Amino acid sequence: MSSPIGPEQLGELARWQIEQGRHDPRMERVGAVTVGDFRAAVEEADRVRLLGIWGLHELSQAVSHERLRLGLEADQADCEPEHVSALQAAWERAQMAQAEIDNEYPHLNATALVSLYSALDALVEYLLVGARDFFVNAYREHLIRTLEDHPLPHLDAATRAKLVETAEDMVTEMLGLKDATRLTLKSSGATRYEEGLREVGLSAPPDRPIPPDLDEALQEVGALRDVWTHRAGRVDVRALRQAPSLQDRYQKGQFIRFSRDDYRTYSAALACYGEEVIGRLMHPPENRVVLADWRSYCALNA
Repeated sequence: MSSPIGPEQLGELARWQIEQGRHDPRMERVGAVTVGDFRAAVEEADRVRLLGIWGLHELSQAVSHERLRLGLEADQADCEPEHVSALQAAWERAQMAQAEIDNEYPHLNATALVSLYSALDALVEYLLVGARDFFVNAYREHLIRTLEDHPLPHLDAATRAKLVETAEDMVTEMLGLKDATRLTLKSSGATRYEEGLREVGLSAPPDRPIPPDLDEALQEVGALRDVWTHRAGRVDVRALRQAPSLQDRYQKGQFIRFSRDDYRTYSAALACYGEEVIGRLMHPPENRVVLADWRSYCALNA
């Protein structure tokens, strides 16, 4: 008889999230940044932020939990002197957690967005290098396994190594990635990435332009990320120039706080644009993201 609670009852999404948390797939890869690294970073940012939010909600009930632990009634007004310090500490934890909830957990939102922004930067900057290394490594492992499973007696170790090296060169030639280098990131918004992608023939095609509101969201999150990581969270003139739309919400010297809506908007923009770039490299146009629906790329329950 199966248990009503446990792994047997896991849905596909929850099972995948738990597995990602236990065994980060990035740990198994050595080399340049890959498409898988970007997707793992998106999953991790969403997952860990959500765990933090759940933790805050649990802590907001700390007094009830502590009363239960002490064997006290939930509505009992008085308590023994030896219980006072424990209940006071629980009340303080609950108040701190509730304050974060009321403010929409801005630090959790900020750290997750900084991680997502960094992941997108790395994806685009190392897009071709990562693709080359991924395919070369995959082919190398396949060739080595083949030689091990079907040994050729007349090939010594040095000859086998040379064969693998030659095969690697052939793969990079066939892929057109032999001279793959890091792409340069400049400016802000979608332009930050499109200029480098244009140099290698992967910029947005005329029939799939970047929507203005997606570009604006990328501009804003880039400017706010710089403010958060380099300027102690206070908006400066450079940020307002980098993302003019921020002038409707912030003035120079104002401290920023990433709200829940900010996270939904900016995380969706970063995730969608990242998948758009991946699609240009790997998928035909009909299988790429729907750019007009970019806001739907925020995580469930974000």
